[in-house]
Amino acid sequence: MRRGEDRRALSSGQRVIAAAALAIVTVFGIASWRYYQGDSSASPPKTAKERSALARESDLLELQASQQQLIDDIQLLQGRIASQQYDIQRLSEELKAATEALSSLRNAFAKDGPASHRADPPPAKKRTP
Repeated sequence: MRRGEDRRALSSGQRVIAAAALAIVTVFGIASWRYYQGDSSASPPKTAKERSALARESDLLELQASQQQLIDDIQLLQGRIASQQYDIQRLSEELKAATEALSSLRNAFAKDGPASHRADPPPAKKRTP
């Protein structure tokens, strides 16, 4: 009989080992799951995090797009300003040349006097009786 009791004892020993092995595997499994998935008891639910992250990513993409649009608008304005500055410079030089021409005409007119610029009266016609 002793032999049957040994088999049962062995069998119960195997049960203890199997239970201990199962407990160890379960503990390591849970620890691994929490390590890779994050500890849900310490943080809000994963779905809320994902929604928040997606919202931030969407907002960031919108911000980047609007910044790029602003950069494009600024570059366009800078081009227009450069063109206008060129036009202003060109017109300023034309105005300076026209002013100088007018000044030289005034000086010439002042030197000659107003009498020299009058047209001579036409010769009088001779009357024949």
